[in-house]
Amino acid sequence: MKSRRKFLQQSCIACLSFSTLGILIESCGTTKRVSNLVYEANKFTLPLSDFIDRQTIVIRHRSLPYEILVVKQEKKFTALQMRCTHNDVALNFTGQKLVCNAHGSEFDLEGKVRKEPAAINLTQYATSSDTHNLYIHL
Repeated sequence: MKSRRKFLQQSCIACLSFSTLGILIESCGTTKRVSNLVYEANKFTLPLSDFIDRQTIVIRHRSLPYEILVVKQEKKFTALQMRCTHNDVALNFTGQKLVCNAHGSEFDLEGKVRKEPAAINLTQYATSSDTHNLYIHL
C-alpha cells in the first residue's frame, strides 16, 4: 500500500514539474514590459519603433488595475486587458496565449476564450496609429 501511495505522489510531482517547465519554456521570448508611457486624454502613446524586433509588448502603468498586452499581427494591433473574465485574476502571457493560473482558463492573442471555465472574451481596447506612434484608447 505504501509503495502505491509513494508512486502516485511521485507521479503527481513529476506531472506538475513538466507542466510548469512547459509554461516557462513557452514564455521565453522577446516580449517587452513597458511602464514609462505617456498617458493623457485616456490613451497611452507607444512608439511604433518598439515593435521593430518584437510582436508583443506588455504595458504596466500605475493607473491600470491590470496589465495590457499589445499584439502586432502584420499591420494590425490588438490591446487586451490581462484580466481573467471568469474570476478577476491577472493573466500570465506565455508567448502564444494568456493563461489564468487560478482555474486554467486560456485566451488566444485576439482575446477569445480557448479553454474554460471563462466564458467571456477579454476586454479589448481600441487602437489607432500614425507614422510614429501607436495609441491605445481606454
